[in-house]
Amino acid sequence: MNKIVVGIIIGIVLSTIETSFFSSFYGLFALTPFVFLVSVYLLQHHNISSAIIWLIVHGIILDLTQMGSVPFLTIAYTITALIA
Repeated sequence: MNKIVVGIIIGIVLSTIETSFFSSFYGLFALTPFVFLVSVYLLQHHNISSAIIWLIVHGIILDLTQMGSVPFLTIAYTITALIA
């Protein structure tokens, strides 16, 4: 139970950091895929499987709020999660 709650909280914090902090920068820094980078790193180097869920849910959030730089990020993030 604690692992699930911690995973949900970390996913929310990562999404919040990307959508509020990084998107407030100017130019190319606003397009930094923070959740994408952290999730792929944790999947490959630390074998943390909850990062797959963070990646897919963040893609859904970006598609629903239309904050992504390209459309259909859920599909791209799902494919990336499967490959990683």
